[in-house]
Formats: sequence, C-alpha cells, structure tokens
Amino acid sequence: MNEMWLPVPGYEGFYEASNKGLIRSSRRRGTPGRILRPVIHDGYYQVCLNAGPGNRGSIAVHTLVLLAFAGPRPAGQQACHGPGGSLDNRWPENLYWGTPEQNCADKVRDHVTNRGARNGNAQLTWVEVCEIRRMFTENKMSQRAIGKLFGVGDQAISAIKLGKTWKHGPENW
Repeated sequence: MNEMWLPVPGYEGFYEASNKGLIRSSRRRGTPGRILRPVIHDGYYQVCLNAGPGNRGSIAVHTLVLLAFAGPRPAGQQACHGPGGSLDNRWPENLYWGTPEQNCADKVRDHVTNRGARNGNAQLTWVEVCEIRRMFTENKMSQRAIGKLFGVGDQAISAIKLGKTWKHGPENW
C-alpha cells in the first residue's frame, strides 16, 4: 500500500499523519513537510505538536494516526495495537479503536503484561510458585512453613494455593 497523508484533527494546517505511522509538519508553499522525530515514553512513540497558544503538547503517535485515519475515538474505546507491538503505528495493519478488554487481550498475546515475575511487586518467580504448589500437594507442608522457606508471608502462600494470585502461567505473560 502506498503511503497516504491526512491532516491530524485539531491540528489541520499544522500537522499530518501517514498510514505508515509517521507525523510531519504540514506542507507549506509547495515544499514537503518535515517528518517529526518521535521519542519513546512509557513504551509508545510520542511527538510534540505546537499549533499556537493553548494547542500544544506531547501526544502519542498511535492516537494521532487513528484520529486521522479511523476518525474520532468511539465512546468507551481506546487505541489498541495489533501483533506488531506498541512501536508499530501503521494503520490499519496494526492500529484500531477497541475496548479495554481487547487491549488487555492484545497485551497477553504480545507478552507485554505485568503478570507474574514482571509485576514490580512480585516476590517470587514462576519456578518458585510451581515448587510451592508441589509442596502443598506432595509434601502436605503448612502455609507457614512454605512461607518461611521462600521468605514470604502466610497470606501470599494462601493466595497462591487458592488461585487468587499467579493464576496465569508464563505462556500467558
């Protein structure tokens, strides 16, 4: 597919988005606009736009591309990335407006969730959790004894035993 450029809604005459995931300043007097250099912030490309007082700021590239090509954000939906990941801003190949549930499913598919050991609060690894579960079933050890072995409290062991935490195996991270 050939690259297409459309005005960014709210920034018409100042900026354009391409279906290949690029943002440029609008063309002036027959010269092509300058492609903006994005920065990565929280795992997404962002660019700084300036269309005068009260109309400037840093905005995610995927949002600008979707606004230009897919139209306004539908109520209750958010920008979602396909299997190309969060830095692939091509439309329609990798971007769409979707529900929060669809976005979460995409993150699981792409292995970018903060489940398991990737969670900043995790005190255990998946291997340790498997060992804890084995100790329950084979050794019939108490929660307190297992907790002491792994350096976590009784409540953490109980939550693992009851399936409240560590519900998803590494294949779903």
